[in-house]
Amino acid sequence: MKDLPILALIAPCYNEEELAEKSCGILLDTLNNLINNGLVSENSYISIVDDGSRDNSWNILSKIAENEKKVKLIKFMCNFGHQKALLAGMVENDADIYITPDFDMQDDLSVIPQMIEKYKNNDIDIVYTVRNKRNVDSFIKNFLTRIYYGLNKFIDGNQISNSADFRLVTKNVVEFLRKINENNIYLRGLLKNLGFKYDIIYTERKERIAGVPKYTFIKMFELAMDGITNSNRPARLIFIPAVLCLLISIFKESSTFFVGSLNLFALTVLGEYITKIYTETKNRPNYIVSNKINYDN
Repeated sequence: MKDLPILALIAPCYNEEELAEKSCGILLDTLNNLINNGLVSENSYISIVDDGSRDNSWNILSKIAENEKKVKLIKFMCNFGHQKALLAGMVENDADIYITPDFDMQDDLSVIPQMIEKYKNNDIDIVYTVRNKRNVDSFIKNFLTRIYYGLNKFIDGNQISNSADFRLVTKNVVEFLRKINENNIYLRGLLKNLGFKYDIIYTERKERIAGVPKYTFIKMFELAMDGITNSNRPARLIFIPAVLCLLISIFKESSTFFVGSLNLFALTVLGEYITKIYTETKNRPNYIVSNKINYDN
């Protein structure tokens, strides 16, 4: 039986002043229940990563952290994005296990004890949560999500459908993340492709406890593009329609539109990869921390 692990609850936050106090209260209650039930060490804590919020989120969180030392804060100099905030929350903290719920409390925190039990009783490094119901999402979002996961599954059959960023990872995984030197971070694809042993828990998606979603359609589209181009298969798959186009052009004289559409699609895909290469060559930091609260150094 493993000793009680030190847990770090990592929650990225961006412009969430409407729910900052309530979310902190829920996270603290969850953490204290885990400690009291003997599932995690009393040295466990919460780490909230402010992803460059422009509202009053940081001030509200700072006041909470002044009175509650189990709440640690990391502030970005500007908005670097949700994936970078998740990465920072893990690599900037030292714990045995890390669990990463959304700060809007749409993730089902009641499954955390099951996640910890799976970690304790099995030789695994990751516990994924898979959403078996998305009743709180709109029809359009559900429809687009299904298309994305279907396409992503086709491109990279190694991915887990309907698994977002609510997961448990061990310090073994985080040690690897500290060593990577990539700017185009897509944790959902990266972690799954590393080969760490894992298990799955099924959950339901909940309503936001307050406010409106800050993850806009543009941000979701950018995340989807990162997921699709996380593999080199899209570039290779262009070969298939290219051959088809060649065959059509041999037997049909009116294939101009088809050929033009294919060329545009191919250039878009290749352009996305070239953009990623350009970004990597800049070698800029993934994020810049401007402030920390309740950290020793």
